Amino acid sequence: MKDGYLYGNILLKLYLRSLKNNGCLMLNERIPYNAEMLATITGHQVGTVKQALTVFKDLGLIEVLDNGAIYMLDIQNFIGNGSSDGDSKRANRRGIADKCPTNVRQMSTRDRDIDRVRDKDRNKDRDKERDRDTENIISFLNSTTGSKYKASTDKTRRLIAARLSEGFTIDDFKAVITKKAKEWQGTDMAQYLRPETLFGTKFEGYLNQPERNNRRSPLSRAEQERQEGIEVVNRLMREYEEEGRANEQAGDIEGGSTVTVGF
Repeated sequence: MKDGYLYGNILLKLYLRSLKNNGCLMLNERIPYNAEMLATITGHQVGTVKQALTVFKDLGLIEVLDNGAIYMLDIQNFIGNGSSDGDSKRANRRGIADKCPTNVRQMSTRDRDIDRVRDKDRNKDRDKERDRDTENIISFLNSTTGSKYKASTDKTRRLIAARLSEGFTIDDFKAVITKKAKEWQGTDMAQYLRPETLFGTKFEGYLNQPERNNRRSPLSRAEQERQEGIEVVNRLMREYEEEGRANEQAGDIEGGSTVTVGF
């Protein structure tokens, strides 16, 4: 077959490597060899090794056990532990797993179960943390903009999860919300103060833009009030001056005393 010479070389090396474990390809009593590890020890490409393992399995030369270990089915023919068809069939009836160390099979199964439980717990913890982050962000958005968005909306959750997975933090979300609220509230852009706009693909650009504020600040209002107060005083001064001039003119006409009113 195509690449048969490579497969023959790999098969021979697998036979030799399996001798120490009675036909099982195990790195030690707990870790079975995988394709990447076999590629390293045989000196072949990973793709070639994977294809070879498929060919060996189809030809009945190997069996992949439940724990992931590879068992060389006809190893007894090479180590003198039986060479007849009867021996081979009896070995198969007893179960290929019996050829591997018992403690390897038991430990591997137990470890897989433990790993699955740990992975499930980690995923649950991660989901809970992500839910808390989402609720925190949406609560801040609602309090800042006066909106009523829900943290349970699938699209909102996906957008926030995507940005968090990119390394952005809760503070980054709050910074974007604060910047865009100051810039857009009170304008036609206020309608875009929503999760799909704020937390979309332009999120990083919003985060890094200079902070702008199109609304009149409290300082400018105070300044305007001061200017209005000055204008009132100036108007009163003009009125008193006009009244003073009128009194002076009346005094001159009557020959009486002159009264001057000042401010």
